[in-house]
Amino acid sequence: MKKKITLGLFLAYILFCGFLFIKTRFITPNQHLVLQSEKAQKYKNLLDNAGLKGNLTIYKNKQRMWQYTTASNANASYLINSVQKELTAGLIMRAISENKFSLDDKVAKFYPNVPNVQNISVLNLLEMTSGLHPTGPMGDAPYNNDDANAQKMIQDTHYNEQNFGKWDYQDLDYILLSHNKATPTGQGLAMVTS
Repeated sequence: MKKKITLGLFLAYILFCGFLFIKTRFITPNQHLVLQSEKAQKYKNLLDNAGLKGNLTIYKNKQRMWQYTTASNANASYLINSVQKELTAGLIMRAISENKFSLDDKVAKFYPNVPNVQNISVLNLLEMTSGLHPTGPMGDAPYNNDDANAQKMIQDTHYNEQNFGKWDYQDLDYILLSHNKATPTGQGLAMVTS
């Protein structure tokens, strides 16, 4: 009798474990896909509203989990991000070493319409400690030219006093540095360093 009860409990345990295995392997993924689909739509809406241009791909365990791509056309423009920052910083430092301008030069010299420029230096822009933040999408859409792009960013720039002097990653700082007006000649970094 004890053997039958033990065998019955063992079989019940095996069936229960089998049910859990089947449920997690075959039933839950469909529900999980629905959640992923809902999350994916939320993420897509968030990125659309932020005005992201380009591609974003999320990988997990070497498997592509999700991809976001905006339509590209002849007028699409993309920032070259960190490569742009490295080149800009290098060119700025080269111009400074040639005494073409100084790390202490105030941004007011190049951009009189940017908020709080009388206190923000070239060094603040290089170190991303300016306290400047974009209040909207970066640049003009569709892209026309560098001057129009810079004017749109300056118009949409906000100064946050609490962040002045503190590191706060902002593409805006390097975009202002790399723009043509951020040089003593107003002709861009290429002219300053040639």
